[in-house]
Amino acid sequence: MSAEPPPPIDAVVMWVDGDDPHHRAKREQALLAQGIHSHATAATRFRSVGEVDWCLRSLLRFAPFLRHIHVVTDDQVPPLMRAPEALPAAWRDKLRRVDHREVFAGFEDSLPTFSSRSIAAVMHRIPGLAEWHICLNDDVMLLRDVHPDDWFRNGLPVQRGRFVRQPHLRWSRRLRSAWRTLS
Repeated sequence: MSAEPPPPIDAVVMWVDGDDPHHRAKREQALLAQGIHSHATAATRFRSVGEVDWCLRSLLRFAPFLRHIHVVTDDQVPPLMRAPEALPAAWRDKLRRVDHREVFAGFEDSLPTFSSRSIAAVMHRIPGLAEWHICLNDDVMLLRDVHPDDWFRNGLPVQRGRFVRQPHLRWSRRLRSAWRTLS
């Protein structure tokens, strides 16, 4: 007796082309309006080297079970999606572009946003998003075949890792050590 197939699984990829002059101007204008100047907003943090195409290609190639791949972006189109006729039909049908305005509908005063955390907070508002979905940034690439049970088992997301107590890192121990050094 075979196991029941998993429900539909989607992927969500957050991406912006930080090299796009329109996007850069929008970011600079928002920073000036808020009086923000920080290294956290340096151009190197937004530089694009084509990683989104490799991310999407790897998902299409190594995770064929994905129903849709939603690319959440700010009024931009990833290069791979600019010429859909050049893609295999099966790939074309899986790729979906979702603009920030769609997921922030009703919260337009929060736009533009350059915070991946705020975008992740409204990801559940992606139209047609499967209940089971995988969230990725554009610099994540698969290198080999993956299967639904690599991500979900028994109706729950797979969580790797475990909690390990590391007494030597406890703040009280570090503090005592620092005091001894000062004495």
